[in-house]
Amino acid sequence: MKSIVIMICAGVLLLVAGACEGFLDERPNKNIVIPSTLDDMQALLDASNWGMNQSPGFNLLSGDELVATPNAFLVYSLDEQEAYKWSESFFENEFSDWSVPYSQAFYANVILDGITDIDPSAEEERIRKDEIIGSALFLRANGFYNLLSQFAPAYQPGVNDGALGIPLRMDPNINIRVDRSDLKTCYDQVIGDLNTALPLLRDMNVYKSRPSKAAVHALLARIYLAIEEYEKALNHANSALGIHDVLMDYNEINASLRFPIPAFNEEVIYHTQMVSYLFSALVTTVVNPEIYNSYATEDLRRSVFFLNNAFGSVFKGTYSGTNNMFSGLATNELYMIKAECEARAGNTSVALGVLNQLLEKRWAAGSFEPLSASGEAVLDLILAERKKELLYRGVRWSDLRRLNRDPRYAQTLTRVVQGESYSLPPNSNRYTLPIPLNEVNVSGISQNNRN
Repeated sequence: MKSIVIMICAGVLLLVAGACEGFLDERPNKNIVIPSTLDDMQALLDASNWGMNQSPGFNLLSGDELVATPNAFLVYSLDEQEAYKWSESFFENEFSDWSVPYSQAFYANVILDGITDIDPSAEEERIRKDEIIGSALFLRANGFYNLLSQFAPAYQPGVNDGALGIPLRMDPNINIRVDRSDLKTCYDQVIGDLNTALPLLRDMNVYKSRPSKAAVHALLARIYLAIEEYEKALNHANSALGIHDVLMDYNEINASLRFPIPAFNEEVIYHTQMVSYLFSALVTTVVNPEIYNSYATEDLRRSVFFLNNAFGSVFKGTYSGTNNMFSGLATNELYMIKAECEARAGNTSVALGVLNQLLEKRWAAGSFEPLSASGEAVLDLILAERKKELLYRGVRWSDLRRLNRDPRYAQTLTRVVQGESYSLPPNSNRYTLPIPLNEVNVSGISQNNRN
């Protein structure tokens, strides 16, 4: 079984890494062994060491959560430097933010194509087959959504339905050429996959690297928040929390550890982590000082999240338990989604109650005084706490894209690099990252306009 998985993964990695071919057009190795049993397919879904539980990372580099000190910037790769400056073009060498989600879609398509030939007679195996189908659909949807969050414009249903999205690779035959679909088609596919997966999965999975009903609801809540369909986001956040609503008490965390928060902790619903890049591994890449200074002294996140050094504050509060940045789905994100959506619906007392329920678990025991506000100030408060609670989580880039459409929250990002100032205005085309040049050159798909 392991040899089958390794052979498939090796074939996909060759597709991903090819310097002269685009991922969407590379011909697969004809010697790859296709999984033919439920065990094979589950093993393929579980191949986390081969990128099945990874997500893009350049959204973190391009946002407002970190600062590259001069010592850091000088050793960044050329693509990292250009991304940090919001340059018109990059991804000349780095390919993983594009190829990893597409390899996940490829794996999912291999499973969805092959599993139709399996007709188990035992009820237990039929349930297992359904769960594998649901997991593959979830994996494909998650990969496509991560691509849309970086390589397509922020979606506004009914406003920019026809804007270019991504190529929707729905078949394991990579020789089929696929052009970019419009945004509406892309989001309909992602949401459709998740809705189809929902009844096929168990409520929660013992293995948090595997999908579940709670994970589907959590991902739908994240997606609907990003496209500003707040009522639907709230419904799915409530459904996920109805299955799993546990919060960690940060008073019980040993903040002196290098990575205080363990992987697969009780808040995690579905585990993924960002692709590892140099910028996120360097202790000279520091947290934006404005963010660090926004935490009160009694706020335990100040000690759990940060390690201070001569360059500034390094983030150590990832839910991965390592220096890899957690980007998965967890209950604290659901609490923040619920709080925001309740506030937007005018239910300010409920929104504050949800926020305070979370924050009480973050402050030193006995020191927390419930926050209070009224009117629009409630939403202001929640958005400020969302930024602090979900730091380095991979959702800030989507938050910037949607909040920039509201004049109350639109902001221009600025950076000074080697004495030169760079800026990213609200709603700029540079909020959509460039498609890797290899892909454009080989497949002929349209490049994003970043002028």
